[in-house]
Amino acid sequence: MQMELDGWRLRLIFSAAHVMIGHAKCGRLHGHDYAISVRLEGEPGPDGVIMDFGLIKDIVRGITEELDHKFLVGVNNENVSIKGDVVSVRSGESMYQIPIRDCATLEIEQTTAEEISKWFSKRLRDQLSRFENIESLSVKVEEGVGQGIWHSVDL
Repeated sequence: MQMELDGWRLRLIFSAAHVMIGHAKCGRLHGHDYAISVRLEGEPGPDGVIMDFGLIKDIVRGITEELDHKFLVGVNNENVSIKGDVVSVRSGESMYQIPIRDCATLEIEQTTAEEISKWFSKRLRDQLSRFENIESLSVKVEEGVGQGIWHSVDL
């Protein structure tokens, strides 16, 4: 069986700025309103449900709150450095220096929808691993309505 949460309809959203380092257009500072949709695959547990809708929404919102109104930074990129309380990002001829308190530092190389969906899937998997009836999950990261990337992981 499969259960699904629609990020836009359920307001599982966050707003954030980022830079796609080295990209001609998106290498400039810009932002998006992101939505997170989730699919869980599994069988109902002893309580008759795959997972309580309220619980999964709370978990997803907890992760989105870490990213909301932040500058997303992929710290696994050679053009990113952190010194003290300042994050520096070089993209093309531009150098951005942002206070670390205003950043969400992610263990990824680029802040693309593809890499954010992988990162989000892993974070969600870590929180859902205790639910033995859930076999897999998929996370969709949308950069605006209608354009997004799905990433799936087994539990």
